[in-house]
Amino acid sequence: MPFVWQHNVPVTIVEGVKKAGALLTAGYAAMAYPPAAGIAIPGVNAGYRTPTDEYGTAIGKPSLIPDLKHFATEGRQVNICFDQDNKPETVQRVRTAISRMGRLLVNEGCSLRVIDLPLGAEKGVDDFIAAKGQPAFDALYNTAVALELWEIKLFTLLTYPPAIALNQRFLGRLLVPEGEKLIILKAPKGTGKTEWLATEVAKAHDQGRRVLIITHRIQLGEALCNRFGVNYVTEVRTNETGTLLGYGVCVDSLHQESQARFNPNDWANDVIIIDECDQVFWHLLNSGTEVQKRRVSVLKNLKQLVQNVLGSSQGKIYLSSADVSDTDVKYVLSLAGEYRVNPFVIVNNYGDS
Repeated sequence: MPFVWQHNVPVTIVEGVKKAGALLTAGYAAMAYPPAAGIAIPGVNAGYRTPTDEYGTAIGKPSLIPDLKHFATEGRQVNICFDQDNKPETVQRVRTAISRMGRLLVNEGCSLRVIDLPLGAEKGVDDFIAAKGQPAFDALYNTAVALELWEIKLFTLLTYPPAIALNQRFLGRLLVPEGEKLIILKAPKGTGKTEWLATEVAKAHDQGRRVLIITHRIQLGEALCNRFGVNYVTEVRTNETGTLLGYGVCVDSLHQESQARFNPNDWANDVIIIDECDQVFWHLLNSGTEVQKRRVSVLKNLKQLVQNVLGSSQGKIYLSSADVSDTDVKYVLSLAGEYRVNPFVIVNNYGDS
């Protein structure tokens, strides 16, 4: 590729010579992994090397392989377009490889962009172009984002494969198998998340289970409790139902000294709803409000609560938000400890372009 190198032509890095050939046919300069020159190590990590000792422990910083470094010239636009996958562990491995290799290219003075292929039957760019046509790939190419923006966007992505995928104005009736214990609901505001959760609360009450609603704002918690027919924590001592049906509480109050007198061991075969979960977790871990004074106690109690509920035979946890992401799901799974559960994911893509 002497012309490409001499004239700083933009290049796109892909996995495999078939993908590179597809891009070349479409009029894009491409470098294949492994390149046609004979780099035989396959996979997304083939663009850089990390020196290790005989035990496989890293003993130095990663660096670009010579074939790639040759094209990493000042000011060149480099695009990364790796295959898409729906397995969370594979997705994370690919993300890590993109970030590491992307940073090395940026350090050489390149302008780095990431082209994300949409989830679907077409795993690689060659299949995508064959199925969707070159204009569809042109659109992806022209809207690719810089590495920094792509890394920020990762915090809002939910890549766990959905058990229920929708694209409709309202959620309507959704049936979750009884055995599911961690239910993730991602849907835009105004599409009926609260209405659907209200039916789940009613179902839990019919089965004799209490419901704990956790929010990051008192006003939101009070509004949800009103919709669900459950007392907010400030009402339990003056309402005849008390805590019989459960109650709502701000995450700040998940400790023994609060008005809730919260004890995680009071909950097991019950239902926990964490609404606007992304904001709840951010508030818990970062806020400088009242929760800051009791953060250690609240974190310990939340961990014990999650383990008690997921470790019970009938307990369920619902994470609900328009912006629930892998980060939120992984945080709850980390709290679960030895209790291994597979998230049951519901996604409504209504309104997405």
